[in-house]
Amino acid sequence: MSRSLWLGLLGVVLAWAWALPLELWAQGPLLRRPRATVSPKVFLPEPDGQEKAQLKRLHDLVQKSAWNEALPLLIELAEQGHRWMVRLPNGRFSPDEPVQLWVPGDQYLQWLLSQQEPSIVKQYRQLVDASVEPQLRRALARRDFDQVEHLVQKYLCASATEEALLILGEWYLEQGRWDLARWAWQRIWPLTPEHEIPAGVFRRALRKTDASSPLRAQLQQWYEPVQRGPYRAYRLRHSSWHQPEVLRQVVRFWKQQHWILTPSCPEPSTPVVDVLARLVLVEMYSGRTDQAQLRLKQLQTLFPQAPGRLGGAEGPWVQLLRQWLEQGRWPSPSLVVRSWPTFAGNQQRCAVAQGHQKRWVLLWSKSGLPAGPAPDLQLALEFGIRMPPVAEDVRRWLSFFPVVSRGLLFLNTADHL
Repeated sequence: MSRSLWLGLLGVVLAWAWALPLELWAQGPLLRRPRATVSPKVFLPEPDGQEKAQLKRLHDLVQKSAWNEALPLLIELAEQGHRWMVRLPNGRFSPDEPVQLWVPGDQYLQWLLSQQEPSIVKQYRQLVDASVEPQLRRALARRDFDQVEHLVQKYLCASATEEALLILGEWYLEQGRWDLARWAWQRIWPLTPEHEIPAGVFRRALRKTDASSPLRAQLQQWYEPVQRGPYRAYRLRHSSWHQPEVLRQVVRFWKQQHWILTPSCPEPSTPVVDVLARLVLVEMYSGRTDQAQLRLKQLQTLFPQAPGRLGGAEGPWVQLLRQWLEQGRWPSPSLVVRSWPTFAGNQQRCAVAQGHQKRWVLLWSKSGLPAGPAPDLQLALEFGIRMPPVAEDVRRWLSFFPVVSRGLLFLNTADHL
C-alpha cells in the first residue's frame, strides 16, 4: 500500500474520532485519564531553628521538673505558638501506623501543661492570671467571639478560662453552631459516658506505671472490664463518676499516656454532670433526637438525682431534660435541606438531610456491601482488624459513590456510569 493511501486512511480515522461525542470518550475505554495521586510531602508551618531549640530546652526542663525555668519559657513560647505547629504524640495508634496529629503550638503547650500535677498548674496560674482574667472579662463583655477563642486557646490552663468556656458554649448554642458548643464544653471535661480504654492499652499503661505507685492499684479500682462482642475493654465504674478528684486524676493520667489528646482545663471545678447535661442540650438543639435520648439515658444511669437548672426551672437534671425533650422547646434545625448541591450540603459543611429515603435503603441493601456500624478504630487496631472506608468492598478498592438527583440514583463502577 502506497504512502499516500496510508496517510489518507489515517486522516479518515482522525476525522471520525474528532466527530465522536465527548460523552463517548469520557465513558468508554478509548481515553484513560491518569490516576490522581497525592504527594507524600505535606508542608506545615513548623517552628524555626530558634523555636525548635527553645522547645527542646522546654522538654528537657520538664523532664528534670525544673518548673521555675520551664514555666516562663512556656509562656514566652505561647506568645508566638499560634504561628507554627507541633506534632502531638499519639498513643491511640501503634508506632507503625502512618497517623500524625499536628496542632498549633500554643494549643500543644497548654496540652503539655494540663497533664502536670495540680501544684504546677497553680504555679502557672500565679504567673498569668493577673493579665489573662481582665482580658477575658473585657472580651466577654463585648461578646467578642474571636478574642475569647484566642485567649481560651492561648491560656487554656488559666483560672478564668473555665467560666469563659461555659459562656462561649452558650453563645455557640444560641447561634446554632452545635459542633463548636460541644467543642467548648468538652474542653472543661473531656470524659463522656462512652469513655472506654481497650484492654491492650490499659494493660500497657499499667506496665508502664511504677509497680510501687499507688496509682497502679487505683486504676484497677476505678475501672472495670467489659466485653463488647469479641472486644474487651475497661470503663470507669459507676462510683468513679461521683468522685471529681478521681476524674481529674484519670484525665491527667491518660493525657500523660497520650491517649486523651483533647486540650482541656486542668483541675476543673464545674461538676461533670453539668457538662454532660449541656451535651444533651447540644443533641436536642441540633435535631439529633435519638442521640439526645441516648445521652439522657446515660445521664440517668450515672446521675439520676443530680440537681440542675434549665429555663428558669430547678430540679434533677434528668427530669428537666426529659421534659425539655418531650415538649420540644428548642428551635428546629435551620440547616435541614432537601437538595444537596455540594460536599456536606452547604459551604459551611454542616447541612442536615431532610427525612429518610427508605426506597434507597432497599436498593442499597441489594448491593452486597457490608452493613451495620463499624468497630471502634482503636479496638480494630488493637485486634489487627482492617477497617474499610464507608461503602468500600473489602475485596477491592473503593469502586463507586452514590449520587441522588431528581429521583434518579447514579452509580459509577470502574468502567460505567
